[in-house]
Amino acid sequence: MKVKSRQTYYDIALEQYGSAEYAFDIAQANNKLPFDVAEGEIVLPDSIIANKSITNHYKTNKISPATDISNRLLSPIDGCNGGIGYMGIGINFIIS
Repeated sequence: MKVKSRQTYYDIALEQYGSAEYAFDIAQANNKLPFDVAEGEIVLPDSIIANKSITNHYKTNKISPATDISNRLLSPIDGCNGGIGYMGIGINFIIS
């Protein structure tokens, strides 16, 4: 299967099988982690039984989820130089 721009393994699982729970299976078949962004051609496991009512809905309505947040979308945030929403406990937000 050819992956579309910004698709994650969760998006592919929803589109191809009707449930995000199969993201782990798809990622494992491609030697990746399920939260990685899928790129290029990927392998879809044959052992998964798709929920046809959901996958047909996606096909009929031409729904192709792509939920990865790209760096381009985050760039306005990068210019903020901090604040409590951008701190990590034990990294740059020290609790004493």
